[in-house]
Amino acid sequence: MRRLALLGLCLGAVLFSGCATKDVQITLLPEDEGKVGTISVADNKGNVRTINKAYEALDISQKKEITSKLETEESVHLKYAEVLGALPQKPQSYLFFFSFDSAILEAKQLDELKMVARLIRENSIVEVISIGHSDSADDKEYNKSLSLLRAKAVADKLMA
Repeated sequence: MRRLALLGLCLGAVLFSGCATKDVQITLLPEDEGKVGTISVADNKGNVRTINKAYEALDISQKKEITSKLETEESVHLKYAEVLGALPQKPQSYLFFFSFDSAILEAKQLDELKMVARLIRENSIVEVISIGHSDSADDKEYNKSLSLLRAKAVADKLMA
């Protein structure tokens, strides 16, 4: 929900910056799951306008008058194609499995790991986080060590 509000705020900031003498529009975009947050804007008289539906927009005139309207997904994507295209890619997660009590990747996982490495290269991805896990069958220190070895095994393969 915070990302959604931040996205709406960023779009508003982009529209406000350098556009002091133009009308401004703030449009609420849904998250991937379709959830939306709420954006409220007050005019100079203290009247508050709130939007809380996907693609609902607030138009703010030069006279600081605020009106709301419901845009279509298509019109928003056409109008803000450049801004939306500049957003960073959404994070992706991949799971890799290890044999019991081992930090050696299962053979069938190597093909998927190669595919992930290709995606990293082709998309110039600059941040990859490798997190290792283990079960709770052994003592905590051993499991922590095994988890770190598993994370390192994936990271090493990706770097290679």
